[in-house]
Amino acid sequence: TIPHLSNLLREHAKTVSRRANFSLNFKSIGNPIHLATHTQQLIFFTFREIISNVEKHAGANHVEVLVIWNDGLLDISVADNGKGFDHIVVSSSNGLKNIQSRAAALNGSLQIDTAPGKGTSVVLLLPAT
Repeated sequence: TIPHLSNLLREHAKTVSRRANFSLNFKSIGNPIHLATHTQQLIFFTFREIISNVEKHAGANHVEVLVIWNDGLLDISVADNGKGFDHIVVSSSNGLKNIQSRAAALNGSLQIDTAPGKGTSVVLLLPAT
């Protein structure tokens, strides 16, 4: 059987945190529901891209990941204390385009809150049905 999505996300985040040398606080809240394999894969790929961006660009030493399962909604947030970026300049990058197109393919939304010197928070809101 496939490990539950929250566990996959946790294990991947732990692997990257060791490699990139940042501390990780990972929490999963609520009752996970079973999602279609294709949906889980898309969510995992999206999360992997978000964490990869933290590793490659943020220069963070601490990352908070919060996964909330809430009445048909899956809320995944990743916040780092890294250097942040200018959203307008970076919004055309392939990594962010990939994340946005995957969120759209999942009928979800993506919110990015960042500014130079302020760290970055990425929130992925998805229907979990």
